[in-house]
Amino acid sequence: MRSAVLILFYDCSQLILRAIANSAPHVEKIYVSYSPYPWSYNPEAREKFRNPSDPGILKESPHLDKLQLIEGDWATEEDQRNEVLDLAREEGFDILIVQDADEFFMSEDYAANLAQIESNRDFAYFRTPWYQFWKDTRHVILCRESLTYRKGLVETRLKNTTLAFSMAFALNLHSDIRFNHCRRPSHVDDYLMLDRPCYHLSYVLSDNQVERKIRTYGHTNQIRHAQWLRRKWYGWQPSTRCLHPLNPAAWLKAVPFGGPLPKELEDLPEVENQYTPLTWLEKTKEFIIDLGDLIRMRLKVLKSQAIARISK
Repeated sequence: MRSAVLILFYDCSQLILRAIANSAPHVEKIYVSYSPYPWSYNPEAREKFRNPSDPGILKESPHLDKLQLIEGDWATEEDQRNEVLDLAREEGFDILIVQDADEFFMSEDYAANLAQIESNRDFAYFRTPWYQFWKDTRHVILCRESLTYRKGLVETRLKNTTLAFSMAFALNLHSDIRFNHCRRPSHVDDYLMLDRPCYHLSYVLSDNQVERKIRTYGHTNQIRHAQWLRRKWYGWQPSTRCLHPLNPAAWLKAVPFGGPLPKELEDLPEVENQYTPLTWLEKTKEFIIDLGDLIRMRLKVLKSQAIARISK
């Protein structure tokens, strides 16, 4: 089975070489896709921001023989990902792994996931469980309920868990699958959930990086930027609840993580973040908003359960 990996290179200089090192032993080729501009979801941010990462850093990788840098300017995330998907398909690869620069695996888990894919080649794409880190590698997100869906029904439910599920880890290039929206693929129901987890450093970021992230990524228009930054990022403390920028109640809180890390992360420098305590009034408003979010999420789950019972 010929495998290649796609890594997007935007504002992640501190992680890109580590991500390349994490994937290199397991794949034949590493496509690094780079744009100097953010996507066009937020026109104001597209005018304001530029990619602070320099592709010249790739020359420092000991895996240059596997690297192919693809430079361009894409309006959407799916456009950028699909260009590489088409190239990998043209070059005869069987599987395209989707591993952003903030995603890592234990080496043995990477190999086990690929072996599981090779034994289940009839699926259009593959997903993994993942830990979602918050602020540093010592805290992970506790999900109130972690759900996956197939044909609109709840398939997997984990309560109060630190394991959630990625959208797409690998795509079967012998199918006609494509990216439809951001990382979400077509044939969305035709997947296999793999066994081994990803370590996702999605919010192990500097303050500047997290501001750029939420103002430029594919969900930017669904977020109240200033409110979330003030209450959940700058005002964060271990007791802070409802952390998710889009679906607050999905991320109940951040809890300590004491498990081992992939070797590429063992010496990762710690990021320093500003802390600005909330006022009494801000805390009161936050409590009321969080309570409403938790109630709405519970009603959503009850609705899904009712649909599942009716469909049986």
